[in-house]
Amino acid sequence: MSEHSPLDVVRHASTWSIIWGVLLIVFGVLAIGSPFLAAVAVSAVISWLIILAGVVHLILAFHVHRAGSMICWLDLRISSSACTC
Repeated sequence: MSEHSPLDVVRHASTWSIIWGVLLIVFGVLAIGSPFLAAVAVSAVISWLIILAGVVHLILAFHVHRAGSMICWLDLRISSSACTC
């Protein structure tokens, strides 16, 4: 195994931190310059998060099937409404 000195670790981390900072500045300027594009991007991310939450609820509904039919049907309804939005 190769031993990394603390200085190498800091250099590697600071390089990625600088790259990440530059990318955030570029995307921030693009978001300010094109608010419509920024709004569409945010809407797309939120939509995918809602779909992911619906899938997780659907999986959870089948896992708690033994707990009772009321919980199962409630989870199925929540997950179906989240997936169809």
